[in-house]
Amino acid sequence: GKVYDTTMYLDDHPGGASSILIVAGTDCTEEFEALHSSKAWSLLEKHFIGVLASDPSASPAAPTKSPAESPKPVALNPKQWVSLPLLSNDKLSHDTRLFRFALQSEEHALGLPTGQHLFIKATIDGKPVMRAYTPVGHGLGYVDFVIKVYFANVHPAFPNGGKLTQHLEQMQLGETLLFKGPMGEYIFNTDPLPPRIGTAAADAMCTFTHTRSSAKQTYSHLGLIAGGSGITPVLQVAHAVLKNADSKVTVAVLYANRSEDDILCHDMLLELEKDERVSVWYTLDKPPAEWAYSSGFISEDMVRSHLPSPSPTTVIFMCGPPKMLEFACIPNLKKVGHKEGSYFSF
Repeated sequence: GKVYDTTMYLDDHPGGASSILIVAGTDCTEEFEALHSSKAWSLLEKHFIGVLASDPSASPAAPTKSPAESPKPVALNPKQWVSLPLLSNDKLSHDTRLFRFALQSEEHALGLPTGQHLFIKATIDGKPVMRAYTPVGHGLGYVDFVIKVYFANVHPAFPNGGKLTQHLEQMQLGETLLFKGPMGEYIFNTDPLPPRIGTAAADAMCTFTHTRSSAKQTYSHLGLIAGGSGITPVLQVAHAVLKNADSKVTVAVLYANRSEDDILCHDMLLELEKDERVSVWYTLDKPPAEWAYSSGFISEDMVRSHLPSPSPTTVIFMCGPPKMLEFACIPNLKKVGHKEGSYFSF
């Protein structure tokens, strides 16, 4: 097989460095085919360094062990696909579903740190199809996903719809999909740094870790921008950092969608907003007549009015379509005064 050194491409990879590192040192042919276009194949050639020599005397690699951070057995393995069966498919709206999958046993924890996501893979029409997802919840023995199903012949730009989401919709209970993870550029630490001597416990700083460097960064004000299905990592992080009722952390969510019907997890957002430390603001491309929030693309005014102000203890995280991040989020964050190193994308 061919060998590629993509070290120089880690920072520029649209899917983040972690989705490359998770397959480092392995045969990732199928994963690459499941995610990439012919253009990506041509880009790959510049990173080619040689052909792997076969060694018939080499012994097979020992199986990768599951992470050992949790006292419970862990479902996910970053180097192996695990097969999990569908437990339920609950209809939340005309095109949104809550899928619950069973873990290997009722004693298994998922093993997904806050801020990380995972891959789901299926074989459709004889070809592997793989996408990244963030669960909206998990516990011993199960994991939940809120997923919008992109049906065929609904969106003119995508007449075939979404391959994996339609496959999910058609699955029978008990049928399985493949899962691999965790992966991601950041991990939110649920235990805050101890407060300084002479200060109250509520003044303890929240932190997140940059996975590649292991550097920790502190914050007390967290802004979260989401577009469409990008709300799932936002909810995952918000729920985790707010678990400590004594923490003074503030969380502001700015959520963009095409229409009111496209708002995912609305009930979860309403519940989240009951916490006085939280604010949630929406913007729609096509708002209804008596819409109480913003309309149009994310703007400088929305960033200024509905996200935390720039400060040494403010960080902003984003998840949404790449063009939204590149042309709406980042330019307007900069206009308001947020510096590079204070805003990140999941």
